[in-house]
Formats: sequence, C-alpha cells, structure tokens
Amino acid sequence: MGGGGVGTSVPWWVWLIPLAGILGFLWQSRMKPRYHRHVPFGQLEHLVEAFVSAQKTGSVMLVEREKTAGLLQVKLQDVEETDVTVEIGMPEVDWSTDEFDRIEAQLRDTGFTIRIGGGRGCSTVRRFLRASTSGDENAAVASVIRGIGVVGTSLGWETATFTVHYEVSWRTRVE
Repeated sequence: MGGGGVGTSVPWWVWLIPLAGILGFLWQSRMKPRYHRHVPFGQLEHLVEAFVSAQKTGSVMLVEREKTAGLLQVKLQDVEETDVTVEIGMPEVDWSTDEFDRIEAQLRDTGFTIRIGGGRGCSTVRRFLRASTSGDENAAVASVIRGIGVVGTSLGWETATFTVHYEVSWRTRVE
C-alpha cells in the first residue's frame, strides 16, 4: 500500500478548509479601518506622515473631532513613484459655515488647488471643499500638515482631540 505519508491518509481537498479560513482572516484584517483615539490636534502630523507613506491611491484618512462636530477627510488621490497627490476635504455644514469661505481662501493662498462641489446626496452638506496638493512625498506631507493647521486654527480646534481612522484602498501602491 505505500508509505502512509500525509498525502495518503488525508485527502488533498481537506486542506482547503483551514487554508480558506486563514486566507479569509488575513483578507478581513487587511480591510479593517485602523483607529487612533484621543489624538491632540498637535499630533495629527505624525498620523498624516504615516498615512501618506504607507497607503495606496484611493485610501482615505478621516479626522473626526471628539465631543463635538467636526470632520476632515484626507485622501490619497494619486500615488506614483516620485509624486503624491493628496486632497483635504471638508464639508460646509453647521459647524463650518461661518469659516468655510475664509478657509477656502487661506488654503488657496497656501498653494492648494481648490475645487468646491455640492453635497452629493447629503441634505446637510451645502458644499464640499476639496483642496489638493502634490509633490514628492515629503513636500505633500508638509503641505497637508500646513493645510490641516489652517483649517484647525480657523475653526478653533487647537485644544480639541480627534479620532482618526484609515480606510485602505484595494489598489496597489506604485513603488
């Protein structure tokens, strides 16, 4: 009958069940958002650096103000070998209406390319500000940190804390 090895005592297809379980776990853990809670405004720059250097085109970092309303979106629009395009997004809603136009002007003066769109199906969002910057990774990170500083200072967020989470894109990173 033969040597009695693993291949002869257990059918090959039985190994597919644990293999599928392991692959499913790895896939699911890869797709979960990564949360950072109680982040002081002054420490957001470290998370921006980590986000831009480790994520892929289409990935999003949400910066949500704790204890009261406030939200920024940082999106990697395009990640290439030598150039990164990053967008800061902010809705015009009750908490941002008074400063929205001033923030737009300040971001434009800081060197961001500005696009303003509608709320896209959300009745509480009047407009949505998209401020883009690009350059090598270090320059893009520095610009985004400056941009978040402009927004935070205008909205009085310097003493606030934030919950930050990343939503990773399925696209591959070009190295």
